[in-house]
Amino acid sequence: MAVLYRMKGFSLTAIAMAGAVMHNVGQVALAMVMLKTKELIYYMAVLMLVGLVTGFITGSVATALNRRIPPSLLQTEQKQKEETDGDKKRHAP
Repeated sequence: MAVLYRMKGFSLTAIAMAGAVMHNVGQVALAMVMLKTKELIYYMAVLMLVGLVTGFITGSVATALNRRIPPSLLQTEQKQKEETDGDKKRHAP
């Protein structure tokens, strides 16, 4: 998800959908390894569809909240970097 976010051009909804699907893929893959069975692969299609739906819902809510939260309450990456750099300068020997 972080990679997609940094690439720009992907909406929060698309990123959330990708994250939900990949989460489900990881869960099924681990279950297949632990249970030593390949039959769970058939469950993957169902979970991918469910992941797309839940990711869409999550992304839509995140987008709506992002529009309603005042920018002053959101800490951007640039602001975080500036604060981190400022902390380093203050604590430098």
